[in-house]
Amino acid sequence: MSSTPPASFVNLVNDPHTFVVTTWKDLGDGAGMVLADNETPVLTLEDQNGSSAQLISETCSGGTTSGQCSVTFTSPTAGLVTVHADVLMNLLGLPVARADSANKLFVEASLTITPETFTRYVGELHTFTVQVLADDGNGGGAVPVEGAMPVVTFPNGAPAVVDTSDCDNGTDTNGLCYVTVLSYIPGAFEALAVLDLDVAGLIIPLEDTASVTYIELKKGGQITPTKAECVNFLDGTATDLNDITYKVQNGFINSTAPGVFFYYSFVSAPSSDFTVNIVQTNRPEIGFPFFDVHENIQQIHVYNMDCSDATVTIEKGYENGQVYVHLMGANPGQGFIIRVKYTTHTVIGVPDPNQQIHYDFTTWIGSEIIAFDSNGLDLIKK
Repeated sequence: MSSTPPASFVNLVNDPHTFVVTTWKDLGDGAGMVLADNETPVLTLEDQNGSSAQLISETCSGGTTSGQCSVTFTSPTAGLVTVHADVLMNLLGLPVARADSANKLFVEASLTITPETFTRYVGELHTFTVQVLADDGNGGGAVPVEGAMPVVTFPNGAPAVVDTSDCDNGTDTNGLCYVTVLSYIPGAFEALAVLDLDVAGLIIPLEDTASVTYIELKKGGQITPTKAECVNFLDGTATDLNDITYKVQNGFINSTAPGVFFYYSFVSAPSSDFTVNIVQTNRPEIGFPFFDVHENIQQIHVYNMDCSDATVTIEKGYENGQVYVHLMGANPGQGFIIRVKYTTHTVIGVPDPNQQIHYDFTTWIGSEIIAFDSNGLDLIKK
């Protein structure tokens, strides 16, 4: 029994393969071995190591022509398929049984890059995970491939920062490597991962795609009523709070409304360990009190970009309305939302300024302002 081209011992799963069965006979008439027509070999497909042979077509049941017939088959799963051919030939009235068999190994491999789609905010780090698996048909199933070097590119344009060094150095023992990207402008970026993988001597071309879409925050910083949730700040549906009103009794401020408010700001980690300062100022500069943090340090809250609680190590504190947040263990480029709840009651009991007081809130990393509310907040007599 012989294979039709390609004659490799190895096939990719689901690829068809054809074996040719050839019958000969020698009737003792001096002609020697000649091709035997009209013989009907019986074919059996045997599965081993997880294969699941599927017959596509065969011509042997109709008899050999020029001594030959064929069988075409495949397997959608990896493993070894053995094709057995058994024939009972009549040689001048003498029944003669003959048999032969041939093997075909089916293998498979996969390359994935995930998540398939994802949305990030500009300035936030994104990580693609690439995994390579292979099944060599020996019964062990699909296993991670260590040392594979998938090539990851961005055919339609790359974000500002692309780091493929982990994949360039080869997949780990789990068949994994990682590509990190970062964009400072909105846009969609498609990553293409490709690899030619040798599995049992068969080169299998693999590829997969994934994409990340960067969107712009509606505001980098915003003063809001306390009904505004983190998701409202992110999607731009949080309303602005621009004014705090106060009432006076006997020349002193005796009430304010609203009594509390939020200041939200977005920050992108410049390093794994960094400090954010939220600075409050007011004018005119007449020594008028700042709005302090409401009640306690728990009113300073740090969120991930999906509005879940941040899991990095955090130290935080405040004094006289000035806030600091120290984050440790962040991934460079990782985005965070910081929300501070302030009270306006710190101005109660203060003499009426008899003028409007304007407050500004700015978010700093080092010497750089990275977020602010463009409107600020006005304290207005009612």
